[in-house]
Amino acid sequence: MNKGRIIVFLLLVILLIFILEQRGLKFILLPPRLAAYVAQVFSQQGNSIFLTVVFIMSFLIYFNIAHVNFDSGKYVLTRKVVMENMVNNDSHKEDTSTNTEDQRDEFKQDLVNGFCKTNSTNPSGLDEKCGKLSEENCNATSCCIYVNNTKCMAGNANGPTFSESKDGKPFKLDNYYFQDKCFGNCEKKSK
Repeated sequence: MNKGRIIVFLLLVILLIFILEQRGLKFILLPPRLAAYVAQVFSQQGNSIFLTVVFIMSFLIYFNIAHVNFDSGKYVLTRKVVMENMVNNDSHKEDTSTNTEDQRDEFKQDLVNGFCKTNSTNPSGLDEKCGKLSEENCNATSCCIYVNNTKCMAGNANGPTFSESKDGKPFKLDNYYFQDKCFGNCEKKSK
């Protein structure tokens, strides 16, 4: 209701200026050129301005008395729709027998790339998330390596991202697997 009161106040000020101008009183607050321009506008259009102000004030007073509320109220969520971008696979519809296997491999690679891309800005967070992967999933990524046949950690073909464990101690690196390729002392792995 504060907006309504401000509008009513401004309209009353305009009405007061109109009445003062009609009675020939000079505008004290306005500079002389502006006062002359306002006086000219009010002398030419005074009746129209007065009727418009009275009309608007009448509506405002009526809406206030009748408790008319223009607020639409609270919005209620009725349904949430999630839209995802999908790859157009129309070009792959020719041979469905090999296509399904290819699509699975492509989908798996997209997931792997998404894992690495999502965690690329936070190396320590990536190291923690790689540590939760199985050996197979670790070797499927392009940002994790399987170290010493025991655990998965952040790294690439050049080795682990971190050369120390979380407690700051360097660890012994016998071998590591990056995308199923062994680097280092590889005869210790038995599959």
